[in-house]
Amino acid sequence: MKSNIPGLPHGCVDYVLGQFYNDSTVCLPQYCGDIIASEEDAQRHAAELPCVYIWGETRLSPTKAAYTVSLNGPKLTAFLEQFVPANNPSFGLLRDAFMKALRVACPAAVTDACEQTSLPPSLLFARKRAAEFLETESSSDRFLVHDPGSEFL
Repeated sequence: MKSNIPGLPHGCVDYVLGQFYNDSTVCLPQYCGDIIASEEDAQRHAAELPCVYIWGETRLSPTKAAYTVSLNGPKLTAFLEQFVPANNPSFGLLRDAFMKALRVACPAAVTDACEQTSLPPSLLFARKRAAEFLETESSSDRFLVHDPGSEFL
């Protein structure tokens, strides 16, 4: 990310991005296809959605899927307010630069994780434990499936 943005202190955006990535309670995406099927659903459920959420998965093959990675603007704005008050004249610049960086980094990270594990986001980033999935796989085909609310299985 470009550290020197006119109107913001040098390194400000990088610092806030670092804080975001170091806080697993906010940076880990969650698959929310069970409650989100459209942008309207996302607006209606914004209060209960995580900062980064995935929805609209379509399986293209056993190891490939198409999906949407979205950012929860209100929750990300609240996260930023820990560092800069919303009434600060620089807040809009910080929010815009932060969101721009996340719009590139989050989908890329989700895609990389899915490709490395050959798992779709609905399993890799499931909000619920994936015990049923693991029980249906043979012991030699088991994968590490991450549930953001728990430890690795």
